Amino acid sequence: MARSKKDPGSPRLVDVFGSFSLVERVPRSLVEKSIEDAGKTSIRDCVLNATLTLYLVLLMALYSDLAAEDVLCRVMSVVDPENEYRRVNKQTISEARKRLGAKPLESAYNSLAQASRPESGRYRLLSVYALDGSCMDLPDSKPNSEHFGRAASSRGRTAFPQLRFTALVEQGSNFLLGAALGPYSVGEHTLARESLGALPADSLVLMDRGLVSFAIVSQVLERKAHVLCRVKRSLELPVKSRLPDGSYLSCIYASVNDRRTQTNPLAVRVVSFRIEGSEEEYRLLTSLLDPRKAPARELAALYAQRWNIEEAFRDFKTRLKGSWDTLRSKTPDGVRQEFWALLTVYNTVRGCLMEAALLASTKPSRLSFLKAIRILQDAVPNAVSGST
Repeated sequence: MARSKKDPGSPRLVDVFGSFSLVERVPRSLVEKSIEDAGKTSIRDCVLNATLTLYLVLLMALYSDLAAEDVLCRVMSVVDPENEYRRVNKQTISEARKRLGAKPLESAYNSLAQASRPESGRYRLLSVYALDGSCMDLPDSKPNSEHFGRAASSRGRTAFPQLRFTALVEQGSNFLLGAALGPYSVGEHTLARESLGALPADSLVLMDRGLVSFAIVSQVLERKAHVLCRVKRSLELPVKSRLPDGSYLSCIYASVNDRRTQTNPLAVRVVSFRIEGSEEEYRLLTSLLDPRKAPARELAALYAQRWNIEEAFRDFKTRLKGSWDTLRSKTPDGVRQEFWALLTVYNTVRGCLMEAALLASTKPSRLSFLKAIRILQDAVPNAVSGST
């Protein structure tokens, strides 16, 4: 099939994106506060002070295919023609990163995520999020292996240590919010409950069947939010009352004993449907009990948006990280530092795409995540030069 001609009305990303840069999006005031909150303000009297080191770690996440010293050279060659930083080598950078630690990067990520939290994905009056988890491969070092562990495989253990993480994905922008990470042995349920601490009130969270539990549904409701999730076939959901749209009211319990004694039931609604061409019946559980405010057909269609989280995780784990199979860092604290830096850069790219789409009167999904990364990479030296 012949390739269709480019839509003449589609925007060139560079035209609407050129004024954005990572350095401007992560302001120095926020960086210094993150460092101060972590108790690192005394790290000043060296070539790589805490502020410059934090920016360097962020830029290492942006320039994922470059060695750390090459990232520093690319930026500082514009800022410092005399090149005082020529004497900075890999060891110097490693020591500076170790002094800085992971806490300032985690603080910067959380501060920026809260400040720029979009709510572009909505269902009626509710903002919509998806919650899920994934894993990332780490360098095969002894400290990483001992701390993070490895997944089991048919031949013993996987080639690389892995970290496990969960996050909320804002459905309109694909922002990653409320991220939580831990060793591979930490279950998704444990991390998911930590991520739910970032879920705002008046929102709806979409979840796959692997995350559904009485504790998680209860936590969402305590935050004055709602759930819409697929459930396993084995979960007993007795019909309490049939509703006009074909859904029905049911309840779930915290334990088998509570179910047997019918103690402390949690009211839920069940929506059953089949996809055309498939015999499998899908069951969705929701805390939206009124079919007039949330019809079954709308909920079934809405749940399909949960797959946006796969796109978000792909961009975060693969497209942003570049051609490397693993992260860079060979120590647990370095891994955590790099993880928070990658998240901060990822959300910065997403934020720029949102604004660029608004300027171009188009949808963010029409703009390329990879091209946005390249444009931000090109913008960094000029932005640093202009801020000195």
